Amino acid sequence: MRRLLTGLCLVGFLFSSCSDDEPMPTVFTSLYDAGGEGDSLSCDTGLPVLSFHTADGQGLYDKETWRKATLAVWTHETGWGPTDSVLLRGRGNATWKFPKKPFNLKFTRKQSLLGMPSHKRWVLLANYHDRTLLRNALTFHLGSLMEGLAWTPRFRYAEVLFNGHHVGNYLVCEQVRTGKNRVDIEEMTPSDMEGEALTGGYLLHFDKYYDEPVCFRTSICHWPVAVKSPDEDDIQPVQLQYIRDYVNDCEALMKKGKFDPVHDLLLDYRSFADYYIIQTLSGNKELREPRSVYAYKERGGPLCAGPLWDFDFSTYINPEASFNRNAIWYHYLFHDPVFVAVLKERWTATSAVLLRESEAFLDSMSLKLDVSQRLNFQIFPIRNDIVHKYLNHDEALPYGAALERMKTVVGQRIGVMDRYISSM
Repeated sequence: MRRLLTGLCLVGFLFSSCSDDEPMPTVFTSLYDAGGEGDSLSCDTGLPVLSFHTADGQGLYDKETWRKATLAVWTHETGWGPTDSVLLRGRGNATWKFPKKPFNLKFTRKQSLLGMPSHKRWVLLANYHDRTLLRNALTFHLGSLMEGLAWTPRFRYAEVLFNGHHVGNYLVCEQVRTGKNRVDIEEMTPSDMEGEALTGGYLLHFDKYYDEPVCFRTSICHWPVAVKSPDEDDIQPVQLQYIRDYVNDCEALMKKGKFDPVHDLLLDYRSFADYYIIQTLSGNKELREPRSVYAYKERGGPLCAGPLWDFDFSTYINPEASFNRNAIWYHYLFHDPVFVAVLKERWTATSAVLLRESEAFLDSMSLKLDVSQRLNFQIFPIRNDIVHKYLNHDEALPYGAALERMKTVVGQRIGVMDRYISSM
């Protein structure tokens, strides 16, 4: 039987000890007896608990080195489940610099996590600078409602314990990977080098950091493109050349205004319309940079937009935010009447649903996260001197006020977008 003991303990930071000017915070705790591990959590927040213990008792210090660890999962329905062997490493670019770190999780075999479909790879997002903790989750939820987006990451909220210490609220979500339960495209092999086999599947990542092992820049706009699948160990030169030529051909045709082959054969306009709607509803700036922008191509099929990723910064702030008119892809697509017609049709079909679902989601999650967010921001208060370049402008608001602000912005943004798209 799980035993509860109360006491006072120091809550350690997730990856390294505090510096001299960053003293460890303290909280009152209860000890969950998980096989003698002595994991500490202040109270039952209503969320599941993920408890990690590294093999050497140390934290995660970089984004490259996989470290051996164990994972035990506690839920109200099952109590503590069996302990699994896992690998962990850091992740993120700007977010890796924050005190509360995001990290990657890899199982030794495919398995479900918190009821989500089986896979080896998962992500734990810290949402350090998101006062609502909901920007990524709301976007994923709305994306899952869009029929043109074949897959959007599923997610669950959980309390995370690291080497016995409570390190706050995390968004546990599916990583952008290929597979039956993720981006479901044909897994290419090194022998797929001609005919239809050469046409897919490919998973592409457009990101200004341009730091992936297999990448190229497009010939006209110099968009940074990383090939995520096939992976670096399997991709063949002829495969890389094929997908590079495919993207460059799309770019060249759109620049010349020759859209017939683009909308008939090369791009899936329904996916690009739905992707645009969610990106623009959130007010995301990263579509223009580009950063965290994905596309994929199934064997024998057109290039599709998605999946959605990375919405914890500069989103849901301003109902008059940019409409991404000059963002990647859309710089050209808005010159094609066929795309504009598809976009209008998709907006008419989805705008009322998006408004209703966003309000319901934020209302329900505000109750679900109430206790958890209080503990989370006690452990990791948002420090403006750290996130000053990544402000969402609600950092100083009470939690309820931040949620109401977000709800108001979404409602107003839908009205603004309705007028904008209707006038095209």
